Amino acid sequence: MSESVARERVVEVYGLRIASAFPFRFTMRTSDGPADLAFAMVDAAPLDPGWDELPASFDNARPDQYSDMVHRVVRVDDCVVARFADAADFFLWNDRILCHLREQRLAHGVEIWLFGTVLALWLELRGVPTLHAASVVVDDRVASFLATNKGGKSTLAITLVQAGARLLGDDQLTLERRGECVVARPGYPQMRFWPEQAERLLGSTVGLERVQPGSPKLRVAVGEGGFGAFHGDASPMQALYLPERDASEAVEIVPVPFGEALTELVRHSFLAGVLEALGLAPQRFHAFAALLRQAPLRRLRYPSGLEHLPDVRTAILDDLSRTRDGTA
Repeated sequence: MSESVARERVVEVYGLRIASAFPFRFTMRTSDGPADLAFAMVDAAPLDPGWDELPASFDNARPDQYSDMVHRVVRVDDCVVARFADAADFFLWNDRILCHLREQRLAHGVEIWLFGTVLALWLELRGVPTLHAASVVVDDRVASFLATNKGGKSTLAITLVQAGARLLGDDQLTLERRGECVVARPGYPQMRFWPEQAERLLGSTVGLERVQPGSPKLRVAVGEGGFGAFHGDASPMQALYLPERDASEAVEIVPVPFGEALTELVRHSFLAGVLEALGLAPQRFHAFAALLRQAPLRRLRYPSGLEHLPDVRTAILDDLSRTRDGTA
């Protein structure tokens, strides 16, 4: 079986250039440079029969075919296979990623899996840590909001982009150490809006596609005629926030102690359980420690309700200004 890839298009994401003939529906930046990685669909597993009977490095006993999280990981020589329930298998090598879609009616999930869990795993296997966070650039430095239950990370990012910050990534924070500096790599110029957000900020939902069938969230292009502006360059980290929406009446931003902050970063890793099972967790502590020395973690408590967002935005921008000036 041929595994050749028609290199019709090279897209940029997470600091990588990916060549593929796949008809991506995500808003993606294109590149004229050489590809770091190739992606293609295949009609059968590109491994010898019996590979899926090998012991798994990671196995979730309760898979959900509608989940965007991997449920089984198997190493086969120089290939790592990530299975998403009975829906799809992704085969990861150094220079290519192949996808065998096992359930055709779930084809809409290919991009969601690839640009989420699959590339996070590919990067982590190469020592590049990823966090579940939305990130913006303010004055050429990155502020990130870690994903918490109903914490509103994307809403906070939208609020700042609306005020002139530039989007770096809506869901995944990819980190890189450059000497003593930790930088964040750009994602792709697209956000996910609730319909009411699109109506309020864009004036209409006409022409916007759903992120996936059954989900009310909509895909919104960022920059170049879309919403706000996108920042396409790796930039130094400045601050991390742990957002918590509650019934309080005021915005509160408080430092998180270093040890607790390390635990939170591990907890908000894109693939915490998988990385632990693969033995990759220890190497990440050094990267996280360097990150926290440069970009401290702060707990952001703020009241629910759209009417409070201007005050939340002001508090965040004031906090960033103080930390940039070294007064906080």
